[in-house]
Amino acid sequence: MRLLFITPSFFGYEKVIVDAFRSRGVDVDLADERPSNSAVARAVLRIAPTLVQSSLKRHYDDLLARFGDVQYDGLLAIKGENLPEWFLREFRARNPGAVTMFYSFDAISNSSHCVSLFPLFDRLYSFDRGDVARYPVLEYKPLFYSADFAHADPTRPSRYLASFVGTLHSDRYEFVRAITRDLDIQSTLSYFYSQAKWYFLVQKLTDRRNARVSMSEVSFDKMDRTQVAEIFASSRAVIDFQRPGQSGLTMRTFEALASGAALITTNASVKDEPFYSPDRVLVVDRDPAAIDSAAVAAWIEALPPSAAPPAGFDTYSVSEWVEPFVSALNDKAAR
Repeated sequence: MRLLFITPSFFGYEKVIVDAFRSRGVDVDLADERPSNSAVARAVLRIAPTLVQSSLKRHYDDLLARFGDVQYDGLLAIKGENLPEWFLREFRARNPGAVTMFYSFDAISNSSHCVSLFPLFDRLYSFDRGDVARYPVLEYKPLFYSADFAHADPTRPSRYLASFVGTLHSDRYEFVRAITRDLDIQSTLSYFYSQAKWYFLVQKLTDRRNARVSMSEVSFDKMDRTQVAEIFASSRAVIDFQRPGQSGLTMRTFEALASGAALITTNASVKDEPFYSPDRVLVVDRDPAAIDSAAVAAWIEALPPSAAPPAGFDTYSVSEWVEPFVSALNDKAAR
């Protein structure tokens, strides 16, 4: 079986997915949906895509030249923010009978171009229950955790009472500060990432919520996933803060719980999941001013110093996540 996998680059998770497919016997050709992943290019593609249409056309012409003569059993597109309709139609014409699949890990309100592509996909999934309710063609499918987070030692004592690792945006900084205000600063870890120094300075100038963030508190290098896994495995609780307008559960949700840490999150949708337990998941208001820091600190300090993932949580591993896509490829091959 052979799959063309078109996805934006997102912190190396695309390679984790490729490895999971290959472990199931699927040959995968990986293609980035963006012609460039520089901070400037990503900003232009999001804000003013018409300015880079020629670059986008060249990128997909190149993909067609590289992969156009290969016979595929299927195509999987993630997000589809920059995927042209003509390319999908050309793929279907060259690969009659191939199954075309779509997955969104972002709120569609943040990236609505994909809606025009829905009729060209045979199977469509989203991590956001709200989008599934708004678009009946979508099926709910939450995100996953990689193997890096699956080796937690339930007897290992925690080094941190609470930790946060994530991109700096909206009021995340003030939120994390509110959550950890009543904890010993030596027992917490906060790692805020920004894609470039110029981008961070723009954030400071254009968003008053980030005006007080100093450059020394921000990293411009992505933290390696194995380092993140080590931090989570050493944390009693992990802090999660989803983007505004998003109800889908973040990757951090699954990584934190798989590592054995408890979860503090602003996403009330977690209460709809079978693994939800108020003993291990604390849902809080996303407004930093509404956070009861003392109550949060008391909840964290009452947690056991070490714990195992929820029972049956391996169903959220990436190897299980690829299963419906592999099944669709198998169904096509059997026809």
